Amino acid sequence: TEYLTWAMNYYRRKYVNCRFLFASDDKKYVKTNFGNLSDIFITPTGFFSGEDLAALALCEHTIATAGTYSWWAAWLAGGDVIHDLNYPVPFQNCIKEHYFPPWFLFPYNSSSLQWKPPT
Repeated sequence: TEYLTWAMNYYRRKYVNCRFLFASDDKKYVKTNFGNLSDIFITPTGFFSGEDLAALALCEHTIATAGTYSWWAAWLAGGDVIHDLNYPVPFQNCIKEHYFPPWFLFPYNSSSLQWKPPT
């Protein structure tokens, strides 16, 4: 949750009138943690995973989380891509080399709850 909040705040500072689209298999989690924000939209519960991916591919920029689903959403959407420097973690299918150099490594340190600017 903290990583997503920091990443959204980064985009809010960088772009005017940001809107965020969440596609998740745990929509209850998204609604609980982000549903009170006016710039958050969640794909409908009735969407299939392919429809979620199609909706994400239409976005201008991406905040990627761990895993291949957000990787493909970011690849298809283009634009700026933020992903957590702490990902991937051991035993996941994605490795650091699978992220593209133009994708911005968001050096969010969840243990200290501080955002560190890129070097």
